[in-house]
Amino acid sequence: MDFCINCKHFALENSRCESPLRPFDLVWGKQKEMTAEHSRNLAITGCGEDAKWFEFKVEDADLDDLSTIPFGR
Repeated sequence: MDFCINCKHFALENSRCESPLRPFDLVWGKQKEMTAEHSRNLAITGCGEDAKWFEFKVEDADLDDLSTIPFGR
């Protein structure tokens, strides 16, 4: 199961979903702000229980390991 806490779109400080796939507000023309919990409970217009928008976080430790960078390959 994919958990929001492991998703790169999850904002830990306010528990919001920051996915670029969030629906737009038809009045204001901006993307709707929603909590991760609200997004996961919206089966059609949200991420849903099957985590349609889920993408794994890239940990900072991975970026520090220079051996993983393919120089000139």
